[in-house]
This record gives sequence, structure tokens and C-alpha cells, in this order.
Amino acid sequence: MVRTLRIDQREIQRIGGRVAKYPTSYVVVSMLERYGLYRNVLDVTYGQGRFYYWRRPKLLVGVDPKVWDWVVEPDIFIPRTVWGAKRVLKALGVQFDVIVCDPPAWNPNTHYNRRDLYSYIIGSADMIVEKAVELARELGIKYMLLHFNKLIDLPTIEDVEFTYIARYLNNPDLSKTTHFTLYKVVT
Repeated sequence: MVRTLRIDQREIQRIGGRVAKYPTSYVVVSMLERYGLYRNVLDVTYGQGRFYYWRRPKLLVGVDPKVWDWVVEPDIFIPRTVWGAKRVLKALGVQFDVIVCDPPAWNPNTHYNRRDLYSYIIGSADMIVEKAVELARELGIKYMLLHFNKLIDLPTIEDVEFTYIARYLNNPDLSKTTHFTLYKVVT
């Protein structure tokens, strides 16, 4: 049976301090620590590194085709796509506890002049997730934390429905806005 938690952003912000600044960091770190998966973390869609603001892992390896203005600087950064980093990661020889994947979300109602080119370079969200699962299997990583709005076909350990509450979001019915799901990657 899958464990599902429902978390409201306001619950986390009541804690205050560093937790209140990036509530998703609290969600990610708590989830990974609960399962003992927070020693060596591979994040294949690193972005700004906000997930590690509250507490950083012992070894944090980030993979992303773009260098962002980091909130948390990774220990090792590989400027590649998910599918282009395998050779470098194998050469590192690190056994990762978990692979974290947070593919960029596209708003289908918004038009970006260069979106087609950007999608070609980094891939669609579905393709990034698919390639992250393949990479996990090839590197022998047994767990995957996925920040995605739909579930994928892997054994699910825990699913967190996180509701964003913010002045700038129009979420009057407090509907779930995102999922953080921990999967067991069957190798």
C-alpha cells in the first residue's frame, strides 16, 4: 500500500526559519531522510538547487544543461542533459542513494518563441523522466524522487501531495498542485 501524505505549504511555513523560505526543500529533505536516502544524491534536473536549501546531503551532484543562479551550489556539477551525463557519472564511481528528477513544467496555454528549440535541447518533461529512469537503472540507483504532476509506472513508496498557498497563485479551492513521489527503481 502506498503511503500518501497531504501537505499544505502553510504547515511548513509555521515552522519558520530556513524552512519557510523554500518549503519544497523541507518536503524533499524530510522524505529522503525518512528513508535513509540522503547521503549521496544525484539531481539530474538541478536547476537552482532549492531542494537542498534546508539541509544539504553529504555529496550533491547536479546535472543540468544550463548553469542557473544557484541557491545551493552542488559539490559536482555536470553541464549536460539527463541522457548525456551517463559516461561522466560512471567515471565518478559514486554509488548514489537516490536520483532526483524535477523536469520543467510547461504551461500549454503559454507560447514561448524559442520553446521548440529549448524542448529539442533539453527534451519534454516525459522524455526527461523516461531518461532519468533509464539512467538510474544503468547506474544501479535503487530509488528515484520525482517532482511531477502525474504518477509513473514504477513501484511507489510514498507520494506527497503538496498544496502551494501563496498570494500570487490563484488556488482558491486549495487543490493539489504538485506531487513529490518516491519510487523504487526495479533494475
